Amino acid sequence: MENLDWGALYRDVGELVEQNKTLYHKTDDHETRVRIIEGEVVKQRNDVQDLSDKVDVLDGKVDGLSKGVTDLSGQVSGLRESIDNLQGPHARRLKLWQWMCRHANPLMAALLAAIGSGFGGYLLGFIIHS
Repeated sequence: MENLDWGALYRDVGELVEQNKTLYHKTDDHETRVRIIEGEVVKQRNDVQDLSDKVDVLDGKVDGLSKGVTDLSGQVSGLRESIDNLQGPHARRLKLWQWMCRHANPLMAALLAAIGSGFGGYLLGFIIHS
């Protein structure tokens, strides 16, 4: 023990203690950063869950509105049928005449108009198709 260089030994031990201190602080800094990141991940996961819940609520509302639109569509179809049933013979004759003008010979449509509603209908049919 007499040959030991106590000054060098204390210096080496002091350097090791400083390295250990530095490593401890770096490890503590990294652990702090990891905790912060974990907290942010948990917060984002909660935000995603909240958004998912809101999307589910909105999906239910959209389904309800879709059902309402379907019901309204049925009501409109029913009203359209009611209006078609309320039309008188003149409206039905006009529809037949329009169909004949689109699909049949215009001269034939004009002749049918003359037979159905007199000379005025014939002239009207002739003027429209000439």
